[in-house]
Amino acid sequence: MAQVLTIRPANDAAALELASWCGALLPSVSRSAHTLAADLASARATRLNVDANLAGSGCVIFYGHGKDSELVGSGGIALVDALNVGSCAQAIVVAVACNSAKVLGPFGVSNGVAAFR
Repeated sequence: MAQVLTIRPANDAAALELASWCGALLPSVSRSAHTLAADLASARATRLNVDANLAGSGCVIFYGHGKDSELVGSGGIALVDALNVGSCAQAIVVAVACNSAKVLGPFGVSNGVAAFR
């Protein structure tokens, strides 16, 4: 089935709470037919690690902060934006992040992402 990539920066109190919600989902991925390709939590949620893991992911799950055109990590660094969202073409992206479905979602879908929710 799908290779699942989770991204949960936990860069402040709100993102830390969201990261814990995502962490609660991890056992269900393990019990399913899907495979957890990578769990980029806390300090591992860097642009370099995200770029290295987007390609080949069938499902990308992000819990954290968002802006209209990006999913944000520590220090306000864009982890997923117009430059790399196409790398997860054919994937389903689930972003529990404010505003990201406004611009990034439609842009991703127009560049091959199967769905952005």
